[in-house]
Amino acid sequence: MLRRERGEVLVYLVAAAAALGILAALVFWADRNIATSAGVKKGEAAVQKKWDDANKEAREREAAAGATAATGLETDREKTKVAYRTVTKQVDKIVERPVYRNLCFDADGLRSANVALSGALTPATEPDRPVPKPLAP
Repeated sequence: MLRRERGEVLVYLVAAAAALGILAALVFWADRNIATSAGVKKGEAAVQKKWDDANKEAREREAAAGATAATGLETDREKTKVAYRTVTKQVDKIVERPVYRNLCFDADGLRSANVALSGALTPATEPDRPVPKPLAP
């Protein structure tokens, strides 16, 4: 029986050694992973700082360019201010065409036009013929 117990103890020892080996490997991997993670975070922080600095410089350049453009625009607006002038020109020309003579209206039309121009009210005229009565059904 003693031999059998030794075999069982040996199995337990091998199992314990394997468990310790696995535990050591896990600790080594975790330590390496933690170190790598810290390095990654440190690298990310450095990259983020460079990115922020680059963006800050780009924003400052864009703001300066915008200010320059706005100043140029206002300068151009001042140069192109609109000034209104009234130009009056008198032309001596006599138009002699039959269209512009008083021959467009006959006597009744001329009388109606003169009355309309004077602003006087004229009485309603009577029709030449009476209005026909409606036809019976």
